[in-house]
Amino acid sequence: MSLRLTLLFLLAALYALTHVLLAVFLSNFSRNELQAVQMAPLISLPSMALSGMLVPVNSLPDFVQPLARLVPLYYGNRIFEGLMLKGYGVSELAGDVLVVAGMAVLFLALALMTVKDRIDA
Repeated sequence: MSLRLTLLFLLAALYALTHVLLAVFLSNFSRNELQAVQMAPLISLPSMALSGMLVPVNSLPDFVQPLARLVPLYYGNRIFEGLMLKGYGVSELAGDVLVVAGMAVLFLALALMTVKDRIDA
C-alpha cells in the first residue's frame, strides 16, 4: 500500500475519532437516546455550512470566518483536499493534523468531565 493511502486511512481514523468524541461529549447532556439523536442535525448542519464544504470560507462574512476555524470539519476538508487533490504530504498537513488531534484530546477531556455516573433501570 502506498504512503499516501496509508496516510489517508490514518488521518480519516483520527478525524472520525474526533467526531465520535464530540458526539460522546454532546450526548452527555441528553436525557435519553432520542434527545441525543436529535442533536445530530444541530451540530452537522452548521458544521457543514461553516467548514467550506458548501461555500468557501473566504466568501463568508468577516465575523463568521473565525468561527469556521473552530469547526473540526474545516480542518478535515483541508486535510483531505490537500491529501487527495493537491498531493500534499505529512509536512504540508502537519498543522491541520495537529489541530484535529488537539480537538480530539479536548473533546475526550470534555467528555470525561461531563460523563454521568448513573445506571437507568
